[in-house]
Amino acid sequence: MPRMGEPTRAGEERGRASFGQGAGLLSRVALRVGVLFVAFPLVVAGAAYHQARQEEAAALARHGDAIADLLNYSARALLEQGAPHAMQRVLANCALVTSVRRVRLTDLSGKILASSYRPEVGTSSASPLLRSFLDEGASRPMVQLVDERSELTIVRPMYHSPAGGITAQHVVGAIELVMQRRDVDAIATAAALRMLAIAGAASLGLFAAVLLVLRATLARPASALLAPARSRGGDRLRRLACLALLVLLAAACSEPAPAPLRVGLLVWVGYSPLYIAAEHKMNAPVEAEIITFSTGVDMERAFIDGKLDIVASTLFGALRLADQGIDLQTVMALDTSNGADGIVARDGIASMRDLKGKRVAADLATISHLVLIRALDRSGMSTSDVEIVNLTLEQTTDALRAGNVDAAVSWEPFLSQAVADGAKKIFSSAELPNEITDVLLMTREAAARRGRDTVAFLRGWDRALEFWRARPSEALGLMARAQGMKVDEFESSMTGLSLLDLARNRQLFDRSAGGPSLWAAYDATAQAMNKARMLENTPAPAEARLNPALVAAALQK
Repeated sequence: MPRMGEPTRAGEERGRASFGQGAGLLSRVALRVGVLFVAFPLVVAGAAYHQARQEEAAALARHGDAIADLLNYSARALLEQGAPHAMQRVLANCALVTSVRRVRLTDLSGKILASSYRPEVGTSSASPLLRSFLDEGASRPMVQLVDERSELTIVRPMYHSPAGGITAQHVVGAIELVMQRRDVDAIATAAALRMLAIAGAASLGLFAAVLLVLRATLARPASALLAPARSRGGDRLRRLACLALLVLLAAACSEPAPAPLRVGLLVWVGYSPLYIAAEHKMNAPVEAEIITFSTGVDMERAFIDGKLDIVASTLFGALRLADQGIDLQTVMALDTSNGADGIVARDGIASMRDLKGKRVAADLATISHLVLIRALDRSGMSTSDVEIVNLTLEQTTDALRAGNVDAAVSWEPFLSQAVADGAKKIFSSAELPNEITDVLLMTREAAARRGRDTVAFLRGWDRALEFWRARPSEALGLMARAQGMKVDEFESSMTGLSLLDLARNRQLFDRSAGGPSLWAAYDATAQAMNKARMLENTPAPAEARLNPALVAAALQK
């Protein structure tokens, strides 16, 4: 006769046998499913690697074409005004701080008009790609490129900017850029690893979910001895699935790198820290592409056409742009000129009063025009007392050296170069304390849309100034090279300039602090331009044009 408890032991044995069969089936199914879930991330990662290589080349091509488009604005000075030295500086700066390895401008015959490699100028050493492009004539494509492992060569037309669309008759030459390729394999590998992590997390989560379903389906009632073990196994799988899901969500929610900020500026020693920030990636996480223009008109045109996110200019330039209907905001002050702008004259002219009836060269699209007006005003004269010759910045000192004008309005580094050539300085911005301030300008829409990126850019400026203080020799060498000067010449040209960090900007934006402020400088500039009838419309009040919010955000660590 069976004793008490024997049916229970038999049931346990049957439960164990059933569970063992289910576990065996589960392991076989899990193995097959596991192979699929391991293969899936590898296939996805391989596809990501291939796509990343293609996208990097396409992005570099778009980037190079955008730089060529911006260079075309400056090329106008070379084509229409004959300013080869200005273009040489533009191209040298372009090759210094962007991903451009080399750049050439040629006419339609292949003669090199300007090049980042100076010995090429005036020769006809066009590359085969450039020669092929020029030989196409009216049927030439808008862009040609050759993709190589270490570089990408882009050739596109150089043209006079017409009011309408660009056609064959507008093409007057070619722009050739050789773009520096980044380490494509490293970029593609990083993309593949990111995708492997995402796909792997997804596969792991799905695999855990499949195991849970299989266990629930194959499980049979078992003894209380087995139940806790199954419960613990299920808990581990659920935790594993949750962890995989969190990894997947974290990877999916990561933000892509922001598009580069396109920053336009003229040749001016006060902007030199921007080159430090760009060279040493101090604007991270955003990249800044610095494009130097040869004239203020060219830079303004590119900004109005939406080709630039930020321009470095003066309050004079800000009022000029706003007068053309641009909803503009000043987001930061970079420097104040207390002697770095001025007027130089030929031998025999000792003062401003000696300029009566004389020819004075000035770039009327820049702060030089206002400096001339203020200097004449302080001497009891007006623009009607002199003959103004409108020339680009580099042309002004060239014209003075050649004896074609009697005086020239200029700024550093050209001011010191003119004095070194024998000219006499008869006026400097030291006589206009705090009136000439260089600032960063953005449209209101861009300041709102790219506010976070701009804050990073402003912090980059501050880091560049800190770098200069900590490592002056290295910083001076980089900035002098960017300006095409020797280090001692660069240091000398900076003597009349005060560079403004974020802390100083906070003071300048505080209208209640007393002392110099951007508000007072804006009002003084607007009044002077109104008096000289340089504005067609009544300027907006300072409250509408000065935006202290981004400086305040940049100061918050």
